[in-house]
Amino acid sequence: MSTTQIKKWLDDGAPRGEYISPAAWHRRHGAAVALRAELGTGTSPEPGDIIEAWRATNRAGEHDDALTGAMLRSTDHSGGSPEAGLSVATGLHYAARGYRYCYRVRGRVVGLGADGEPVIADIVCIGDLLTADKAVAADWREGGEAHRRQQIRAELADQTGASIDDLLWLEGVGP
Repeated sequence: MSTTQIKKWLDDGAPRGEYISPAAWHRRHGAAVALRAELGTGTSPEPGDIIEAWRATNRAGEHDDALTGAMLRSTDHSGGSPEAGLSVATGLHYAARGYRYCYRVRGRVVGLGADGEPVIADIVCIGDLLTADKAVAADWREGGEAHRRQQIRAELADQTGASIDDLLWLEGVGP
C-alpha cells in the first residue's frame, strides 16, 4: 500500500479546517484520493457496467417487486425528479442512515444518482430481504465490504501513524 500521501497530510498536522493553505489543501486532497483508492471507494462504475450492489429501502414490498421484474425507479431527492433506474450503493453505509431493509442486486449501470452512487436498470435480485442490522452483521461475518475496509484502515493506521478517526474523517465518513 502506498502511504506517502497520507503521511504528507499527517506531517501538515492533519488539517481538517476549510481555511488552510493551498499546498496543505492539495496534500489533504491527495491523501483522501489515495485512501479512497486503497479502500476501493475512489472510482465509480461506468454506464453499461454490470455490477452487484446493495439496495437500502424502507419499503419491504420493494424486494418482491424486484423479484417479479417490475421496473423500479428511484427519486432524486435533491430535486424530486425520477432517476433512470434504481439507486444502489456499493457498500452498506446507507444501512446506517436510517433505512430499515437491505438486499443485494445485480444490474446494468445507467448513470449516477445525485449522491454519486450508481443507478442501475435490468435489475436481478441476488439476495434475500434483510433488516439493515442483519445485513450489516451478515456482511461482516462473510468478510464483506465493511470488514475489508476496517482491515485496510487498521493497516494504514499502523503504517502511517494516523488514528482511525483521522482516516474516517479523511474518507468523509467520520467525526
